[in-house]
Amino acid sequence: MADKRITLADVAERAGLSVSAASLVLNDRPGTRISPAARERVRAAAQELGYRPNLAARTLITSRSATIGVVSDSVTTRPWASDLILGALREAHSRAHILHIAETGTEIATATEALDSLLDRSVDGIIFATSRARELELPDRAIPVPFVMLNATSAAGDASVLPDEFEAGRGIARALAEAGIRERIVVLGRDIGAPHDWVDTLTVSRRTAGIAQTVDEYDMQLSVQLPLSAWEPEPGYEAISELIDGGETFDAIIAMNDRLAFGAYQAMLERGLRVGKDVSVVSFDDDEFAQFVRPGLTTAALPYETMGRLAAELILTGATQPQEHLIPMPIKYRGSIRELG
Repeated sequence: MADKRITLADVAERAGLSVSAASLVLNDRPGTRISPAARERVRAAAQELGYRPNLAARTLITSRSATIGVVSDSVTTRPWASDLILGALREAHSRAHILHIAETGTEIATATEALDSLLDRSVDGIIFATSRARELELPDRAIPVPFVMLNATSAAGDASVLPDEFEAGRGIARALAEAGIRERIVVLGRDIGAPHDWVDTLTVSRRTAGIAQTVDEYDMQLSVQLPLSAWEPEPGYEAISELIDGGETFDAIIAMNDRLAFGAYQAMLERGLRVGKDVSVVSFDDDEFAQFVRPGLTTAALPYETMGRLAAELILTGATQPQEHLIPMPIKYRGSIRELG
């Protein structure tokens, strides 16, 4: 037979107080006349007995479940995006909360069932998270708890947490300019002057706008732009291979993400070009392999864990008024930019 569950009555008896007094102490209810010594006896008794509160009962009393709900499309199954959940998880844990995750695997806009499931569990707030930043169309119904958009926005301008892609684009282009590289630059993945299309996410359009502004500011010359619909190593490899084999020479590549840059590395290696010597390469995301390629890739890191932490903090502090929170993307300087002189 399983051991008997320790109840609040057991704690109260050990501490020599009433059940109501023990409840007030363990729920941190303010304004009571219970002495500090009595409070200490209750907490000591709870620890000695291994008391765990009945969360269902506490929710009925306090109208709080110590739980944050997360509705996501595919964040937990995408390696590059899982740190969004990790950050929220760590912040929630630090504040004695847990996460309850409902992953839809489809468009969040249709995930009313997932939302209702979390609300039925009396969560204290909702985080809507996406693996690729974009504007979401939320369910056409009132959401009765605080909520935050994580790596996403809504048409209504609800509280949202996003990477500061515009400044990252500026910083990455500036890294080349300050190294004296201002001509014969290839942009791999997008044509930054072209109208935005379905390939663009909310953050990609800001990323390209930041690059464009710095290119103008430093009078940099983009010699070739290679728009690609898939930002993976193979398309990056093929695009740079064709460029070199066609006789094009260049001093630098701005890759729109690290995976494209990895493909470019391989294409140049096979053709005798040395990254960081003959050609400089800069990129975005700080993929886990960016520090292991040789030379290491200079890239603007996506601050996903910090973003997840802030989303949970906004829920738990009640700071969910309509506002866009932009998190800086630190540039990880490695050996892929040629040294001056």
